[in-house]
Amino acid sequence: MEALGQTKIIAVDKTGTLTRNEMVLQRVYVDGKIFEITGNGYEPKGEIVFEGKVIDPLNHLELLFSGKIAAFCANARSSFIKETDSWKIIGDPTEAAMLVFSEKVGFHHNVLEDESPKIFELPFDYSRKYHATVHSVGDNNFLTVVGAPENVMELCKNIWHPASSSPDGRDGVLLLSEDRRKELKAVFHKLAKGGFRVMAYAMNSGVERSINPLAPPPLTFVGFFGMSDALRSEVREAMKKVKDAGMRVVMITGDHSLTAEAIAKEADIWRQGDIVLTGEDVDRVSSEELARKLVHASVFARVSPAHKMRIIEAFRSRGEVVAMTGDGVNDAPSLVAADLGVAMGKIGTEVAKEASDIVLLDDNFAGIVSAAEEGRGIYKTIKKVIFISFLHEYGGSISDYRRACFRIPATSGRRANYLAQLCYRWFSQCRACYGAQGEWAHARKV
Repeated sequence: MEALGQTKIIAVDKTGTLTRNEMVLQRVYVDGKIFEITGNGYEPKGEIVFEGKVIDPLNHLELLFSGKIAAFCANARSSFIKETDSWKIIGDPTEAAMLVFSEKVGFHHNVLEDESPKIFELPFDYSRKYHATVHSVGDNNFLTVVGAPENVMELCKNIWHPASSSPDGRDGVLLLSEDRRKELKAVFHKLAKGGFRVMAYAMNSGVERSINPLAPPPLTFVGFFGMSDALRSEVREAMKKVKDAGMRVVMITGDHSLTAEAIAKEADIWRQGDIVLTGEDVDRVSSEELARKLVHASVFARVSPAHKMRIIEAFRSRGEVVAMTGDGVNDAPSLVAADLGVAMGKIGTEVAKEASDIVLLDDNFAGIVSAAEEGRGIYKTIKKVIFISFLHEYGGSISDYRRACFRIPATSGRRANYLAQLCYRWFSQCRACYGAQGEWAHARKV
C-alpha cells in the first residue's frame, strides 16, 4: 500500500481493467458489405441489420459463411447462470464474442463440431498474432484463420466472393489485387478508429491435416469482425482523481494503434500532443531513446510481454515509480519488474497473482486509484511519525550532550550517566530510522 502511494506511473491493460471485459461482436464486413449485429453481452440473442433494415441471416450466404468460420475458431464456451440471471463465459473474451455471433446467425457449436470435427489447431501466438484450426468438412480439410488484420492479410493471396467465377481462380475465389488490398485497409482503419477491436478472418478449403506455422499455405481473405468492449462507467471519474493526485496513466494493449487511441481518448488517457507507440516502435529504438519518448507516450499498442518488460524498465530508468497491471502467465515478468505488480482477481491466472504484490479482486481500475489514495495516506503518516520522533529525540539528545560536556546537573537532582544517555538516544534514533527505511525499501522491492 505504501509503495502504491508513491506511484507516479500506472500502466494498465485495457481489456478487463478499463473496460467491462464483455467483448461483443457488433460489425461484420464481408463481400463489400457491413452488417450490424445487435444484442447485449454474451446472450446469444440479437438481430442482424443491413442498410438500416433487419434481415434474416439465412438469406445471406456471406453471413452464414462468416458465422461458420467464427464457430470453427472459437474455443470459448458460454452458459446461463440462473442465480445471477446472466450469461457467463469460459475462455478468451474475443473467441466468446465470435461464438455468440455464430449462435445469433443460427449455428450450434456442439452440433457443428460433431459434423465437422477439428483435426488440427494452431493456438494464438504473440509473434504470429493469429489462431488457426483445421476441420474435416466432407472430403476436404478446411483451414480457418482469425487474427490481427495486418498479419492475416499478409498471408492472403485471394479474396472470397460467393457469386464470382474467374479465370484467375475457381468459383468463389478471386485474386487479391493491390487496389483491393488498399480498399480493405481503408475499411479496417475506419472500423479501428471507431474503437472496434478488428479481427480479420480467412480460409483455405483444401489443406493437409496439419499446417506448418513457419510456412503456412496461401489464404483466401473473407472479412473483418468488429468487436466492442464498453468502458467501465467509473473510469473517467477515476482518471480525474489520478490526475489530481499527480499520477499518470498509460494504457498497454494488444489492439491496433487506431483502436487503442480511440479508447484512450474516450477514457481521457490520451491528450492532444501525446503519441502512440507500437511494439514495432519499441523494437526499433534503443533503451535510452525509448526512455526519452516516454515523456509524450500515453498509449502502447500491439505489444507483447517482452515489450511490456522494456517499457517498465524504461520508466524505471527515468526514476519513475511504476505500478503495472496484468492477468496472464506471460505478464508475470513485467509484474515482478514493476515497483508494484497488480494482478486481476477475476480474469487473472494463478501465476500472475503469485508474481504480483496486490490482487485486484474486482478487476476494476477505480480500485487501484482508491488503493493509491490509501497508500499515500499511510506513507504520509509514516513520514510524520518519523519526523516527530526525530525532533523529540534530537531535542533530548542536545540536552544530554550539553549536560555531558558541561556537567550541568539534572533538574531532578539525580546523578546520571549523561554520556550513556546520549549514546542510547542516538542508537535508538538510528535504529528506528533504519527500520522504517528498511520496511519502505522492502515494500518497493528495492
